[in-house]
Amino acid sequence: MNILSYQGILIMYKTNHLYQAIHEKNERDGEQGEKQALPILNKYFDANFSPSPYKYSVWDFIDTKKKIVIELKTRKDVGVRQYPKILIGYNKYSGMESFMERGYKGVFVWILKEGMYMWEVPRELPDNIDIENQPPLKRGDKPKPCLFIPNNLLVKMKIL
Repeated sequence: MNILSYQGILIMYKTNHLYQAIHEKNERDGEQGEKQALPILNKYFDANFSPSPYKYSVWDFIDTKKKIVIELKTRKDVGVRQYPKILIGYNKYSGMESFMERGYKGVFVWILKEGMYMWEVPRELPDNIDIENQPPLKRGDKPKPCLFIPNNLLVKMKIL
């Protein structure tokens, strides 16, 4: 299939009511998750996070005094043991790398069925982290590189 055919099919799909419903649900979940998580993250990290002013930023919260930056993913319909690995876009990791080069601690946080889980982003990825192209199958978007992080590396956040 040539690129023009793929783009035409993609445009047709993205105007489909199913795509629109999934996209709207993901956006609603993300916004609700951010509102729910902000006070929890402030307390957990003893921080004063500011939300990103950009809707599609590579990070969601930052505390410039404590030098912590967080990317939050809300997946309330996914269980921590539902899949062996959890994925996140490689662009999110690249964004964290640029912060870590400036002395920040980068953290990915997921809201899952069982609670909130975190993974402190390392300076170098361990061998058990896979990088593969993974299309968001339900949304029909173009394949993009993602990190596949083994779920046993996630730390359940003890929230009081």
